[in-house]
Amino acid sequence: MILINFLRKIARKTGLISLYHYAWALGSAILYGFPGKDLVVIGVTGTKGKTTTISLLKHIFEYAGHPSAMVTSSDICIEDQCEKNLLGNSMPGRFFLQKFLARAKRAGVEYVFVEVTSEGVRFFRNYFLHFSGAVFLNLTKEHIESHGSFEKYKDAKLSFFRRAKKENSSTKFFINKNDYFSSKFLLAAGGQAFIFEKSDLESQLFGEHNKCNIGAATSVAHAFDINESLIEEATASFPGVSGRMDLVFNKDFKVFVDYAHTPDSLWAALVAGEEQAKKNILVVIGAAGGGRDRWKRKEIGKVAATFANTVVITNEDPFDEDPRAIMEEINAGALEVIEKKDHVRIIEDRKEAILFALKEAKKGDVVLVTGKGSEPWIRVKNGKKIPWSDHQIIHDFFKK
Repeated sequence: MILINFLRKIARKTGLISLYHYAWALGSAILYGFPGKDLVVIGVTGTKGKTTTISLLKHIFEYAGHPSAMVTSSDICIEDQCEKNLLGNSMPGRFFLQKFLARAKRAGVEYVFVEVTSEGVRFFRNYFLHFSGAVFLNLTKEHIESHGSFEKYKDAKLSFFRRAKKENSSTKFFINKNDYFSSKFLLAAGGQAFIFEKSDLESQLFGEHNKCNIGAATSVAHAFDINESLIEEATASFPGVSGRMDLVFNKDFKVFVDYAHTPDSLWAALVAGEEQAKKNILVVIGAAGGGRDRWKRKEIGKVAATFANTVVITNEDPFDEDPRAIMEEINAGALEVIEKKDHVRIIEDRKEAILFALKEAKKGDVVLVTGKGSEPWIRVKNGKKIPWSDHQIIHDFFKK
């Protein structure tokens, strides 16, 4: 590790950081024998919806009899052998991915579905995976501070398409017709792609945003010759993903847990919640975390206050920042929108915040707990991680 850090520092000082990342990507592929060439690897990129789309894809392909594997921010699976992704990256490192593909190949897997993130592309983690398919879902503001600008963030997503085409001339590209940047991705794909839009197939997923995810997954399944009736049956039987508009209680009122951690994803979750609510919406929000994407804190507050009758602002992943300061920034955004200040509460203790919302809920209401999804810890100062589960708190509340 000391040697690796030393080499990275030298690469940065000499302006050879791209060569450094390329060398590690190539070296890992050589070490494991370029396993992607013997598999059908399909990458999915977009600001939101990647995990749900990939999980649905795996479900469809296995329903149709094709052994499959996947790497998402939530789970890492080879067929039915799954483990939680505790690596801290939706798209893990280069050696991990190549080793994972090699394991999948040995297990007799045919299809592998991988989340492709902008951060992963920055470090060449998409190199030498030999993508047979590349999917673009959507593009909105995120990771602006780490990339330096929205343009650089967008270019990272586009370069995934460009690199996929360079490595494999027969790559099939899939593009969301209704996204503002669809033409940019079509150009990156070389002008030819499968164009998809929202699907109204029967499913257990909530919200309009999931219709886009279904449209993406079914478009890929069609292009890789999955039978239409099997696609419909698999989509209808897909139970969803833990922590993604996850209905965890449904009696007098409904309680959802969702990973929403950007203004756009929170908006989509709240629209979905509004469709399910007969009366009020109560939302528990945080922000993406300390030291990152500070721009979206006020925006998250505004979105929450636009839809919800009660907004509970709480701690999420403060890292080395003061959690109270983060929450006050969110609160400032909420108070620009909401009419009554007593409709907004700041409760720093996340457990107490969730319990407050649950106790306040009445018949016909919807409680939406956002920000963590199924993440198993809260990240605080000095790299410390506190074990965590929004689901467990909710389940324990209703056991009493």
